[in-house]
Amino acid sequence: MGAIIRRTINVVKTIFWGLSLLLIEFLPDFFPLFHYTDQAYSV
Repeated sequence: MGAIIRRTINVVKTIFWGLSLLLIEFLPDFFPLFHYTDQAYSV
């Protein structure tokens, strides 16, 4: 039983990682504010 739970947690972690990477990739396209903050940080 414990193995199933552990495997489920691993799958959830993997999905979460994938989603967060996608958000980091695509959010700036939808929210131009992120571009401005990037410029502010880079200056």
